[in-house]
Amino acid sequence: MQTITKTKMRPLTLTLQILVTLFSLLLTYQILCFTLNTTHPLLVVSSSSMSPTLQVGDVIVIHNTQDIHINDIIVFHTPKITPEQEDQLIVHRIINQTQINGTTYYQTKGDNNNVPDEWYDYRGSNYTQNKMLSEHLVVGKVIYRIPFLGLIMLSLPHFTFAILFLCVLLFLVGWVANKQKKRCKKNFAKK
Repeated sequence: MQTITKTKMRPLTLTLQILVTLFSLLLTYQILCFTLNTTHPLLVVSSSSMSPTLQVGDVIVIHNTQDIHINDIIVFHTPKITPEQEDQLIVHRIINQTQINGTTYYQTKGDNNNVPDEWYDYRGSNYTQNKMLSEHLVVGKVIYRIPFLGLIMLSLPHFTFAILFLCVLLFLVGWVANKQKKRCKKNFAKK
């Protein structure tokens, strides 16, 4: 019967550590989705339209709630002018709101913009009304900001590179932790 040496176990242990960490991150994200009632609980601010309140690279936490009022910062889907238009998420402040036939419409503006947003949607009044956007496009309200944490994500050109970066980071953390553990064992053995 062949025994497995510690040297052969290291890559397996490191791989297991990376997989457990990735699973933990995924589980944490799913818990955030459930707790905050949104498919987008965390986003990175990618434009300066909300400066100085929100800076490029800030990570924002979003909560899907009906408790939205004037002066709240919200995240919403961009109304579509054409069917081909790509879906984008915008972060702006509510400066006015109105209710029409039981639907709430919001007038929004970026803190760093000079004029309010004017929204139109080819799909009709379920999405925009009087240049205001419908509650149906709102993802949620910004409830927390983590300054500059997202700068790394913005600097990476593609999501796969973000995953690669995360894996390398986790590998380095595991490697440093393993080295530290060995030092502690050696120091303990000397005493």
